[in-house]
Amino acid sequence: MFDAASARPKPIPVYAEMGSVNPVFLLPGALKARGEAIANGYAASITMSVGQFCTNPGLAIGIASPELDSFLSTASEAIKKSASATMLTPGIADSFGKGCSKLTESEGVTVSAKGLEGAQGVPVLFSTDAQTFLSTHSLAEEVFG
Repeated sequence: MFDAASARPKPIPVYAEMGSVNPVFLLPGALKARGEAIANGYAASITMSVGQFCTNPGLAIGIASPELDSFLSTASEAIKKSASATMLTPGIADSFGKGCSKLTESEGVTVSAKGLEGAQGVPVLFSTDAQTFLSTHSLAEEVFG
């Protein structure tokens, strides 16, 4: 897109927001050293501005361990305390709701936490195992918001 815009007879600037699931890899040593802080920071990041930042993390990937269980528990508690809020547009809110419903209905996926009901964008934290994630390609798709 940038190259096409730059190659025009009269070039135009490109300002693009590209979505992504932005994975975060939770390394065992980091979780041992500062797991609670990482979990709280992760929850704050995914709920910032009702999750409508293209750079917020969409996936947290870790190795099964007591430290990962603790991360999930701490992040879940933070999400449960997170308020819902109005999203940018009704279309985004509708798309987010449908995406969350699709994840909720996915076999092998668990709703680990849900934020406080109220407005359109209710924070939700889902969890699954590696085998389910790798065999269900739709789990790698972004659910914006």
